[in-house]
Amino acid sequence: MNIPELPVELALPTIQRAVALTVVLAAFLGGVAAHVVTTLRPFARHRTSPVGALLGLSALVAGCIAFGTIVVREQAVLLAAAVASGIGASGYSLVYTGLGRRADAGASDVLSDAELRRAKTRADRWVLVTGPPGSGKTALVTQMMGAAPDRLMGPVRNARDGALRVTQVAVQDPVGGVGQLRVWEAPTLGARSRRLPSLEEFDAAVLTIDPVQHAPIADSFPDMLQGGSPVDANGAVLQLADSMREGCVVWAVATKSDLLRFSVHPGLLDLPLQPGPGWHQQVRGMDVRARRELAETLELGQLTRDHQSAFRWGTGSPLFTYVGGSNGQGAFGSSELMRTVLDTLWPGWGR
Repeated sequence: MNIPELPVELALPTIQRAVALTVVLAAFLGGVAAHVVTTLRPFARHRTSPVGALLGLSALVAGCIAFGTIVVREQAVLLAAAVASGIGASGYSLVYTGLGRRADAGASDVLSDAELRRAKTRADRWVLVTGPPGSGKTALVTQMMGAAPDRLMGPVRNARDGALRVTQVAVQDPVGGVGQLRVWEAPTLGARSRRLPSLEEFDAAVLTIDPVQHAPIADSFPDMLQGGSPVDANGAVLQLADSMREGCVVWAVATKSDLLRFSVHPGLLDLPLQPGPGWHQQVRGMDVRARRELAETLELGQLTRDHQSAFRWGTGSPLFTYVGGSNGQGAFGSSELMRTVLDTLWPGWGR
């Protein structure tokens, strides 16, 4: 059977294989590049597994080399591209492995997006940790997670979404069951993340207060310690009273206790707070009454007032914490906070 030839005006144009392959590879590179970009925060809508991220990056490198074989046919250029891609892949592998080891050393794992979005269950206890940026929220939570190894089960898992950071760990409850403690770190409540649940769902809250950022005394510290715009922590307490559900338990934690000795605030000078290494034992050994007096001295009057029924202060509040340092002085305050939080959220432990 003879197939008639098409008229010249209807004949298909001749397409060179190199041009067609270039178009296909360009589309492939565009898709892979989009995949790689959307695995990064803040572009990623869902967390990508390490394997998926590595495959996407490998495909992008391979596609670039293949694209180069079409556009540039010089052997020396192609050889240089192959060597450079090998070096880049090796460097990426070393950095990725190092980050993985660092995460493993902290017994930490990733909290998946699906787990982060799930609804609260009866086994969950949610704690909100709020305070201005730089007030020590993450350092406090990290130390809390290492303060009760006899009650925590499995790895500590983390997730981050912008300014919001979530930490979750399994807890053995008093009757032998397993609960989930989830700690949500968020800045001031007026700048809540879209993923922060309704405040009605939280069982407890921790308010972190950086004395250096506390407006009434901020200017009593050396200029080198001051940073950001000071805020009145008393206002944050009142905001909690307006926002949290009735009867919620709240702990007030004044962080960075080591910096108090650098203040020239008259109340601290009259206390007196020991300026040398003695401050460590002095603040660490304070009972609740002494901590309340110190809070009054720092013009944190709202920490010593009863806010029931808006919320009730947790046992031991207010607390003063220190994260420890290279000078051999150990951390204090975070372990006491963790014990009281667990005892409050799971009553009956140890009875």
